[in-house]
Amino acid sequence: MRPVVRLREMTYRNEHTRRTYRGVAGIDPGFERNPGVGRAEQLAQQFALKDERLARTVSPAPDTARVTDALHVRIRGDLGRRVRDGLDAIDRLHGAGAMPSIDVVRDRANARTHGRLDRAPDGRPTEMGVAANARHPELTVAHEVGHIIDISGLPGRGMQSNLQETEEMRRLLRATWDSPTFTAIAHDLSGAKRSHLQSPHEVFARAYSQWVAWRSRDHQMLAQLRHYLHSDHLDERLRHWGYDEFAPIAEAMDDLFEAQGWLTRTE
Repeated sequence: MRPVVRLREMTYRNEHTRRTYRGVAGIDPGFERNPGVGRAEQLAQQFALKDERLARTVSPAPDTARVTDALHVRIRGDLGRRVRDGLDAIDRLHGAGAMPSIDVVRDRANARTHGRLDRAPDGRPTEMGVAANARHPELTVAHEVGHIIDISGLPGRGMQSNLQETEEMRRLLRATWDSPTFTAIAHDLSGAKRSHLQSPHEVFARAYSQWVAWRSRDHQMLAQLRHYLHSDHLDERLRHWGYDEFAPIAEAMDDLFEAQGWLTRTE
């Protein structure tokens, strides 16, 4: 036989409407609060905490070579200045290992791609190109530098994102694969676009460029990132991750560079 549960009733008064209601004792009718306001405050607190984690000060690496020591910008004018701005944002965040000497040159306008990276037969990067009509030169430079670090900066031979020889790299890629954006790429794109955006080396370069934009707090790069996230073209929107889902990816990228002793202070 089921036990009988007796509920005690009581009268509640809504001070806003001056009406009274009968209810169960101990259950708050919630007249005085707007539940939507509470949710907004909770989200604001969560975002503030994540923002603090992304901007935390990490261990310095004073003896680490700068990324720009290996890159020689051969571009003049406004494009050259913007390329250097992108490289400066990288230098503020981390150093790197023994990277090969690479020229950065201006390419002719290209409708299909705004950045390229040439490689020697042994896989070593030899030249980076930035298109004259590149819409987002700073973010493009960070993307290509991500490829260089993947190939030649991180310890080991070959693209470390493809080889996945370290736990830090595996954890970083798992964080990207677990994201709603990666799931959307699998479900909403097809053919060459899907294959390209799902490849580990391309995922790493996109995550790296977004990490540089966020961790450096570079206003130009953040604006370029917002352009992608709000694009009318689905394949452009899916190139990067929204704020909430990128937090664990950024933390994994922090761990990858900190394991190498490359991170510099962000103060």
